[in-house]
Amino acid sequence: MRNFDEMSRMFEEMDRMFDGMWMDRAFGDRTPMLEGRTSPMLEGRTTDGIEHMTNLHEEDDRYVFVMDLPGFEKDEIDLVYLDGHLKISAVTEISEESETSYVRHSRSTNETVAIPGEIDVEGIEASYHNGVLEVTLPMLEGEHALGHDIDIR
Repeated sequence: MRNFDEMSRMFEEMDRMFDGMWMDRAFGDRTPMLEGRTSPMLEGRTTDGIEHMTNLHEEDDRYVFVMDLPGFEKDEIDLVYLDGHLKISAVTEISEESETSYVRHSRSTNETVAIPGEIDVEGIEASYHNGVLEVTLPMLEGEHALGHDIDIR
């Protein structure tokens, strides 16, 4: 029994250490840039009490950005790549009605992610399934494009 107590304390300490790493707000409201090919950066964002996990990592010849956006419909999410940044904004309205009341809630989130390399803007693809947004940004050798709206599949 004593060994399990020691293991539990060890895991709790590890959780606190990792939470401290990810909660470091030195980056402000922006997702930190990649440090290397095998080091995905994760950060939790809280909007209206809901945490949105984000992940930007490099895969072969592209960057992949993933963001949890539960409760939004595909057409409520706008994506734009502009000047080396991926901009995500989403707005939804929820109405609740009962015999005695009518309540209308609005929820929104805005995220700007710095992409660390040159991107082929014509090749950017995005999908949204089960509350998870995934954006694939192919790397480009050469000139830098100014900007591009992104359709979500």
